[in-house]
Amino acid sequence: LKRFKETIREMTGPQTERQDTTELIGAINHRLRGWSQYFNYGSLWKAYGDLDKFTQERVRCWLARKHKLDTRGERRFPAKYIYSTLGLINIPKVLAARRMPCGGA
Repeated sequence: LKRFKETIREMTGPQTERQDTTELIGAINHRLRGWSQYFNYGSLWKAYGDLDKFTQERVRCWLARKHKLDTRGERRFPAKYIYSTLGLINIPKVLAARRMPCGGA
């Protein structure tokens, strides 16, 4: 988990500020999907939640830096915007959907 967080930290660092937002989200989603599939087995729900919050915060800070905001961007870039508009995947929701039986609500 520490290594994965470091990877996300590097992907959202100041050196990537000029990167296109859709490219960044796509790259992060690719990593998140791979990581979540590899560690799909076992009881890692706390780790999934922690990683989800960490990734959301890193993307938000990256956006605030990219748009030169003086704040951390919590109001301008709420979680709904990050997940719905930008398309960042929510690991706990993806895994919960995978575990639902066919035809489940």
